[in-house]
Amino acid sequence: MSEVLGPVARRRAHQAEIEALLTRPRGLAGPAFGAAAGVLGLLALAAGVNLGMLALGSAEPRAKWGYTASAVAFLLQTFQGAPLLALTARLTKSLWAASLNRIAELMALGGLITAPVFVLLLFQLPDWHTRPSIWFDWPGAPQGYDAAAILMLALAGLSLVELTTRPDRRSANPKHWALLDAGAGTLGAIYALLYVYVQVLLMGDLAMSLVPGWHSAIVPASHAIQGLQAGFASVVLAAALTRRLGRVQHAMPLDAFWSASKLLLALTLLFFYLFWAEFLTYWYGRRPDEQTLLTLLMFGPYAVPFALSLLLNFAAPFALLIWNRVRRSVAGPMAAAASIVLGSLFEQIRLFVPAWSLAGPVRKELEAIPPAVFPALPDVLILIGLPAAAALLTICALRAVAPVSIWEYKSELLLKADEPYLRAEVTVLAKPS
Repeated sequence: MSEVLGPVARRRAHQAEIEALLTRPRGLAGPAFGAAAGVLGLLALAAGVNLGMLALGSAEPRAKWGYTASAVAFLLQTFQGAPLLALTARLTKSLWAASLNRIAELMALGGLITAPVFVLLLFQLPDWHTRPSIWFDWPGAPQGYDAAAILMLALAGLSLVELTTRPDRRSANPKHWALLDAGAGTLGAIYALLYVYVQVLLMGDLAMSLVPGWHSAIVPASHAIQGLQAGFASVVLAAALTRRLGRVQHAMPLDAFWSASKLLLALTLLFFYLFWAEFLTYWYGRRPDEQTLLTLLMFGPYAVPFALSLLLNFAAPFALLIWNRVRRSVAGPMAAAASIVLGSLFEQIRLFVPAWSLAGPVRKELEAIPPAVFPALPDVLILIGLPAAAALLTICALRAVAPVSIWEYKSELLLKADEPYLRAEVTVLAKPS
């Protein structure tokens, strides 16, 4: 009997320790939080000032908006792609992600930064009459439809944060958990549909339609799918930092990062597959417009961002995550995630900066490739400051709620039991219906 009660007693003590950490998270409101909030706030302020100066000036030359468009696309890939991990985990009944869902959903607050800047970019676009796009000169296109889509995505993200944090801010009992889980799944599905729609509009209207001769059915869809890789990587990176600085190691166990690293490996391979499918189409087609696009986007003035994107999004994380010893750690997935997040930034630069450097009157083909547009100091501040503003919103939210969803974590504990097996102790996991 003592062998049976031993694991139970240890589990109860462990659960009490976890709940104490969750209800009173340490570190998030201490000196580390103050320093991080101060630095992020200054970077966000610098980005806001430079963005305001751009908005007050003329739309021309439109090349000056390329790095702002890259920053918006980066936020969509990382912060607003993060809640898809929580949706995936809920749909597949994956309990390992319960400790990561809170971080993933709070990152949807980045939509408060993305939406207004996205709308600002829409009104810097050149004349849309007769321009090749999905809109066929519909009235109010693309500004009206794109603005409505990005605002609905931001609203869905805010609603998801409100719903999933409500039980931790107010009293809730296990009878409500099933309803909360169903509501979060439904709202998450709506968010995912809007996310894919916005990604397609982003690539179609703020990149491809600006480049003469850039016609592809693969790029918009692949850009949306690559957002899964960048979003999941952002969650792993943010959770690893929160785990250390917030001192919630027990609430964010190693198994969560080990399982997330397997998804990151699969998405890394998917990134290369989608790139290869697009590349082969142009490489073997060898038409003049296709060769021009290869030079513009990959092997010409933006060869360095392209090479860094391929290295950081595929080669480096693949070389790390193929090893089980690396995956079964916190530092290994964290390093791979940091590589993917940085690689996503270079990917957006090599797509959107050349597109905005060509924004102008409608042309049937690209006569000459413009030189590379290098970032000035305002561009650098915007590239850094907009993600800093989104990160500031996220860590400020972590002052009001625990870094791990308490109601989800408790519901997970009800489905687990430690039982003796031969000379070892194993965890028995029940699957919810």
